[in-house]
Amino acid sequence: MMLFYVVVCMVIACAESVDTVAGGVILYTISHTALTLLPQIFIAYMTTLKWRRLVSELISLPFVVNAFVGVNISASIPQRSGWLWGDVIFAILLPAPLSPLIITLLWAERKARRLNLSPSSNAPAHQESFVQRLRTTASRLDVVGLLLIGASTALIFLPITLSNTAKGGWNNASMIAMITVGCVLIPAYVFYEFKFAAHPVVARRFVFNRSVVISCLVGAFDFVSFCISYTYLYSIVYVAKPWSLINFNYFSQTHIVALMVFGILGGVLMRFVHQSKVSAQAAVPHSDVAVVTSLVLFITEIGGAIGTAICPYLVPPPCPFSIISRLVDPCLVYPFSTAGGIWSHMMPSRVAHHLPFLSDAYRAMLLGSIYGATQFPRGNPVREGVILAYDDVMKILTFVATVFGAVPLVISFWMPNWYLGDQQNAVDNVDLSGERVGNPDVDGEMSERR
Repeated sequence: MMLFYVVVCMVIACAESVDTVAGGVILYTISHTALTLLPQIFIAYMTTLKWRRLVSELISLPFVVNAFVGVNISASIPQRSGWLWGDVIFAILLPAPLSPLIITLLWAERKARRLNLSPSSNAPAHQESFVQRLRTTASRLDVVGLLLIGASTALIFLPITLSNTAKGGWNNASMIAMITVGCVLIPAYVFYEFKFAAHPVVARRFVFNRSVVISCLVGAFDFVSFCISYTYLYSIVYVAKPWSLINFNYFSQTHIVALMVFGILGGVLMRFVHQSKVSAQAAVPHSDVAVVTSLVLFITEIGGAIGTAICPYLVPPPCPFSIISRLVDPCLVYPFSTAGGIWSHMMPSRVAHHLPFLSDAYRAMLLGSIYGATQFPRGNPVREGVILAYDDVMKILTFVATVFGAVPLVISFWMPNWYLGDQQNAVDNVDLSGERVGNPDVDGEMSERR
């Protein structure tokens, strides 16, 4: 996966067209997701509950340092070498920090084989054919299920953004057809996962597990709230503020610094409180306050937001962590499509309202590129009109984000209050060595109910 990441960075760096960059970004997302998920899997299986949140946040502490150091580097690269060299730097530097993780994996795999603990060491002697291996891999990856949920998500959310440019808008037959087919695919996906999938991504035991469902909902709504208010924030600030590139980059890192600092504080709280529910409910209001603060700051023309706070780190039963941690991924397209839909429907009319003296072609140019408005100095009627139009749209986006941000606080009250102690997970009540440990809150019967 690291080699795949390096190759993708080189593809983007060598791109000569927007299409190549877009394809590289898609492949980059795949490799980046895998690389960020791997450390979390390690932490989930190698730490006890009371330390898990804190350790998972501490490995992200370099982001705080990078928020100040990386800003200066990224600001100088476009001026001296061009932005494509940024991807070249990633391709060169990435193998060094990943080497300890790769060496640890190779060492663990070698030791497991030596102790006959690896599935491959106990595999039958006969070799499967290429077609059999392909079918086995597709079954383990649940390719059919992923295609169904991917197609359903795309067909439902694409019309939100495309309806403004399609002929007839929402009355266009293709818009209605896409949403209809997308909605039909949802029960088809559920039926396939429950009845036919050998290795389902969303297994029945996940759907009827209160801890898994609520923790996924909390994370999904928190992400939706954040992204709706954040998708066009930088475009607005870029036009509204006459900042230099380095100051703009400093602003772009504020949410990362807040995320890391409050995440570590949340981990410390979980370590000493030993209760997941209290820590989760303490974390959610910080996200809501961040959204409201962004609205106040924008209205006062200061702009921006502190960013999102920590997503509630709720402890699920011992289900496959790699699957549980990605269950909210189908929801991640929703905030971007929603923000895009609001933006594409409101922005043209608001620009026309504040800049009635401009021609339709010139207003289209301003909508097509944020650089068009920055050609005018602050105080110019064109730039001020664009800022006012941005302000109208951003108020709606922030209001919608605030509504979604209130949901996690409400549903977190239904989350089981797992005791965070020396156990590896909240059900088995055993430590990392397999020995049973004391748990004052959860016994076998309560674990089964939760």
